[in-house]
Amino acid sequence: MWGDSYARFVRSDMTVTSTEGTAEAVIDWQQSTWKITLGEGNIVANVTPTSGGDNNGEHQFTQVTLACNANISMDTRTQVIRLTDRNGTTTELTITQEWADKADDTDHLKPEHYADYADHLIRYIDFMKQNGVDIYAVSVQNEPDMDFTAWTPQEVVNFLKQEGARIRETGVKLMSPEACGYQPEYTDAVLNDAEAFAQTDIVAGHLYQGFTDLSSSYVKDRHDYVCALYPRLGGKTWWMTEHLFNDGETEEDPSLWQFWEWDYNFSHLAKEIHMCMDGYCSAYVYWYLKRFYGMIGDTDERCKEEEGEVSKNGYILAHYARYATGTTRIAVTSASENIEATAYLNEATGEVTLVLLNQSDRTLSHPDIGSQPSFSSRNQRNKKYGTGRRYRNQRIRIFAHIRKKYRIGTHRILNHKITQFKQHEKNLPFESHDGIGFRTGSRHSVRKPAGSDTRPATHRDG
Repeated sequence: MWGDSYARFVRSDMTVTSTEGTAEAVIDWQQSTWKITLGEGNIVANVTPTSGGDNNGEHQFTQVTLACNANISMDTRTQVIRLTDRNGTTTELTITQEWADKADDTDHLKPEHYADYADHLIRYIDFMKQNGVDIYAVSVQNEPDMDFTAWTPQEVVNFLKQEGARIRETGVKLMSPEACGYQPEYTDAVLNDAEAFAQTDIVAGHLYQGFTDLSSSYVKDRHDYVCALYPRLGGKTWWMTEHLFNDGETEEDPSLWQFWEWDYNFSHLAKEIHMCMDGYCSAYVYWYLKRFYGMIGDTDERCKEEEGEVSKNGYILAHYARYATGTTRIAVTSASENIEATAYLNEATGEVTLVLLNQSDRTLSHPDIGSQPSFSSRNQRNKKYGTGRRYRNQRIRIFAHIRKKYRIGTHRILNHKITQFKQHEKNLPFESHDGIGFRTGSRHSVRKPAGSDTRPATHRDG
């Protein structure tokens, strides 16, 4: 669509907070100069820089800073800024700014108690450490966009700015905003406020408003929004910190318990983890470790596994947990339209692992997959962020001998001569946190359960 020479905004709309501050927008361009002009309105006071690019420049992303005025009106307002490339093509970014919420705040944490709440979180972190649990990251609030939690986007921003540094002084990373469906209203509020984002180590959220069904325009918009977060994070990571799949759980007829079926587990959990990893996610945390729709069986009558037995979902997560943890994800293209693939490089051993999903209804063997797995740097973000470092004569582990029954398994190829480019993201340093993901309240930790050799589906940001 865009050809070899273009410049465009990565997004077509964004929301900024009601207070005076700065926000960031990202321009995707190659082989083109570009210029920004402001449309009618008083949200954006100025943009830095207003022009840039290079008619001979390789593909890259440029971040521009928007200085925004406070919204002192009683109405939500919008303003359009325009980006024009060397060809005269213009794309627009619509800025929306809410008005300061003066509604009843009975259920909201009052600003004068922000320090008390921060003290509570710090006491919890210290208590757990004294009892042998080193918490890796803590969240400001689980699902602040839900009516039972009562946080506005601006309140999350204000709390981060006021108390974020003090919480992070404990050595624990701070996550936010952790909205139920990665709500842009909440996520953008944090990302677009420079001071609040500086106190955010991990951008977190849940996927309860859909992610994998791209035939739905609503879901596709949310998927595209989440997958476009990474270029905006400046080296930080985004995590998927809660989702579950339990369709049919309220039915009395066991034949309607979809979570019993392998095809359901595969098309939901396996597909979602794959799409998250492919979308630059650095950690995937499933809701409930021991549950009839979780990773390990419990005593519920709806549980197909014995108590403590690893479930289908547990085996699915283990494929990524065992081989993606502690690695660098690299670009890969599949030789088969039936195979979805992500690839991971263990820089310590030089081993490359492919996690493959068999989307067909038949068993696929090595010739079906392709005798020479194809690694590619055609992902445009690799050209911008890649180091140009090449790896040759690596050992490749194809983690998926893909049988129809399971559609995920193991296979290894040795001494393939390959060329690939290192991507700019590495796995999170979970050397002492290499366990399956679990969550308690609004706080998340990734630990290894006693007697378990499964690990979290994570990969670092480097």
